[in-house]
Amino acid sequence: MKKFLLPVVFVLAGWLMPLVSTSQTYSAFGMAVNNNNNLFDTIAQTGDTLPFRFVNAPDYAWGNVTFVLYYEGFFEPNNAHFLYVLDENNNFQGQNNASPVNCGPEDSTVFTFSFNDLNSWNVNDTIDFKILVNGDTGNCLSTVRVKLTYEYCASPTGPAQFASVAPFTMPACALGGNVYTLTGTPSGGTFSGPGVTGSTFDPASFNVGTYQISYTATDSVGCTTSTTVGVYVGSGPSVNSDSTIYACYNTSVILNANHGSGFIWYSDATMTQVLDTTDMYATPVLTQNATYYVAGQNFTNSFHSDTLFASDSLTVDVDNIAGDDRGGIAISHTHVYLNGDDSGIRFDLDLNPASAVAVPIRDGMVSDLGTGKIWTLWDTITSSDPFDAPSQFTVNTLRGLDSNLALTNEMLTLSMSINMGGDNGIFAGVGYIGLYSSNTEHWYVIDMDNGFVTDLGFNSSVNFYGSENWSDWGVLESDCNGNFSAIYHGNSNSTDDIEILALPDGAVDTLAIFGDLGDMASLIFHPDSARWYYHYEGSTTTFGGSSETLGYADADFSDSLCSGSSVGCPSMVTVNVPSDVTFTFPSGTVCLNDGPQLLTQGNPVNGTYTGIGVGTNSSGLVFLPALSGNGTFTLTYTVTDSASGCVDFATSVVVVDPCTSVEEQTLANAISIYPNPNNGSFTVTVNATTTDMLIEVMDLQGRVVFSSLENNVTPGFTKQISIEAVASGMYLMKISAGSEQEVQKITIQR
Repeated sequence: MKKFLLPVVFVLAGWLMPLVSTSQTYSAFGMAVNNNNNLFDTIAQTGDTLPFRFVNAPDYAWGNVTFVLYYEGFFEPNNAHFLYVLDENNNFQGQNNASPVNCGPEDSTVFTFSFNDLNSWNVNDTIDFKILVNGDTGNCLSTVRVKLTYEYCASPTGPAQFASVAPFTMPACALGGNVYTLTGTPSGGTFSGPGVTGSTFDPASFNVGTYQISYTATDSVGCTTSTTVGVYVGSGPSVNSDSTIYACYNTSVILNANHGSGFIWYSDATMTQVLDTTDMYATPVLTQNATYYVAGQNFTNSFHSDTLFASDSLTVDVDNIAGDDRGGIAISHTHVYLNGDDSGIRFDLDLNPASAVAVPIRDGMVSDLGTGKIWTLWDTITSSDPFDAPSQFTVNTLRGLDSNLALTNEMLTLSMSINMGGDNGIFAGVGYIGLYSSNTEHWYVIDMDNGFVTDLGFNSSVNFYGSENWSDWGVLESDCNGNFSAIYHGNSNSTDDIEILALPDGAVDTLAIFGDLGDMASLIFHPDSARWYYHYEGSTTTFGGSSETLGYADADFSDSLCSGSSVGCPSMVTVNVPSDVTFTFPSGTVCLNDGPQLLTQGNPVNGTYTGIGVGTNSSGLVFLPALSGNGTFTLTYTVTDSASGCVDFATSVVVVDPCTSVEEQTLANAISIYPNPNNGSFTVTVNATTTDMLIEVMDLQGRVVFSSLENNVTPGFTKQISIEAVASGMYLMKISAGSEQEVQKITIQR
């Protein structure tokens, strides 16, 4: 079992004090300043300002700060009654949820603040909040109260160290036998959470997802703090679309890995025995179930746009299929896709009008420019992708799209959920995808090798041009030092700029300036063809166009694979092989006059038996020696596996012998039947001498339909037989004389 040590930075205290915990919880209701410092304040009318004060509020808060706004009895005409929360510095912090109506009971809204903010407000141990009223109360008695709760340290100097945990820089892997060492500061603390034993995390029993681990520790001045971190258990490659895989007995199968690149196949979970290093692995010939492991490499990609041109441009109008502009563009190795209000549309890379095909609208589509794979943002809770410019959408997964933008079963689980708003950015990169959320005003980068999300931080001043959809679409640059930039059509100084922003809130440079870009809000690069593609409404002096214009022009890009790539999380692949089909007839030789031989020797059960002499009687499937006659016969047992559809068979040889000596075979050539076929009436002649002779006619189930005992038979014996009330078909006539028997087939046709 492997053990992985995670990186950590230690912060050393400059002095030592007795380790007496001084961590405490402050929780109090604010005093209503306008109402003689009572618990509640009363709303009179729109425009009221309700100040609340917390006195003797201790310093040195840490962790999350919770502020609860309670409100009761509001009359809410047209859902327009709101309470706005302002902090110590009159900064807006949010508003209440939908208020009660018709003088309803008390409701509440919870706000969470940073302890750094609260510490900055807490001057002289006093914290003030203001509640602004927007809406009328009617005849209701409307009241407000507020509550503040936070952890703090009672040390005169505050915490010397806040509890922290060294982060996982890559996903933990459930397969591979890895146990991960957790490192926290200050040292000597306690870890808790799923999969935690002491200071190790074992993800072996976990599915893909993020698991919360807490760490509590006491610092050098005796202040106890805690923190919680999310540990992401990563996903491995998808193999054969994650369907159940079968190989027919004694055959091989092709295992096709995707979701990632640079695949390595292993025969063992510890990934030490390499089998192959291709996307598709051909197994050896299999005779039993087999298990394999495959992992992709975690590549670090550098992708940079050198410049964009207007040269060699071409445009095509999409209005007749896609309709009015909407926003949203994606590209694969072979096609380019665009959203419209009526439909999505797909073209070949040369924008040949004859190649245009209507496809579904995908308001969450985004490309991995390295693999050419197209994904859509996906929420597994609602089982949906974003549609029709939602004002809020939670992204916790990327779901694959095929060449027609239909959903596939390929899922890439993200290490954290991203709360998207109504004015976002969606950026295609090489090995990465970038997202900007207007709800959180943060930039996020998704590693397409493993779904690991990096929160790059806050930026409230992004100036996208703006589409009629919920996002703008652009391109994400990356370098080998972990730096990223976003490329988009800007709306800051000129509508003709393609801007590049160093993420999250760095300098904004101009990548390219054009004479006229119109309302371009969707652009993407295609490194394979050295082009950039774009959409705008109408025409521009730069590229032309007509109603709804999709176009491309030349571009220069540079990309490379950075050093230090590692192997990602593996997937276990089981190839299911149906059981071998076996069949051995119980005896190699049977006598012609033996009775029916029951056929039950085939395995697995529920197969079918075929061959000369195979029939059915009341006992089931049988081999009838009398039906086959003398000779050597091959019987076949065939099984179709219900799960895999595999068809397999086995054979067995049986010899039918007369089982009489030469001198006893007086009947062998002495019997004739005519006519045959017949209608149930026929004549039997016997050219032999015997004292007694039994004539029997049987159906194929062995039932006797005619019987006659003849005495003192001499050569030239003739017997007229008439069988009534039997169906058309094959029958057996058996003549027994002494120890000798002769069987012949009769066909009755009515």
